[in-house]
Amino acid sequence: MAASADWSLQNENEWSALQEVVCNREEHIAMIIARYYQLLARAKWCLRLPRIISSVKRIRDFYMEITFHFESSVIPFISRIAPSDTCKIRKRGSSLRADMTLAGFDGFRIQWSDQTFLFLGDGYEDGKVSLPPGSLIVLYHKTKEITNA
Repeated sequence: MAASADWSLQNENEWSALQEVVCNREEHIAMIIARYYQLLARAKWCLRLPRIISSVKRIRDFYMEITFHFESSVIPFISRIAPSDTCKIRKRGSSLRADMTLAGFDGFRIQWSDQTFLFLGDGYEDGKVSLPPGSLIVLYHKTKEITNA
């Protein structure tokens, strides 16, 4: 990485360097590539941010709910064991908020978490806390934790 190696190149089987080292359990090399990728992703995000914020500002303010649940005529009682959730999305100015309870899956186990995702287009400042424009924040309501995504 220090010699400007292109980590995104793929071999003849279309595997990237990161995929190769993960499959070969080369944890140290995988961490180096992941850190480099994280810095590059952040730099790309910062370059795109002004355009994203201006695009979000042009959209009218709104509120919507997206509800999903599973049903099947082939698999009986799937709706009783499969998860369902309602994602509430709000947009005001250049900021977006999404509230949901389904966090993901761990194998066949459902992970629940009362959480909110915030995109603060204009940032936030109240004297105690200062967040730059374009901040992406995750709020975990149960544990009262805030994470900078």
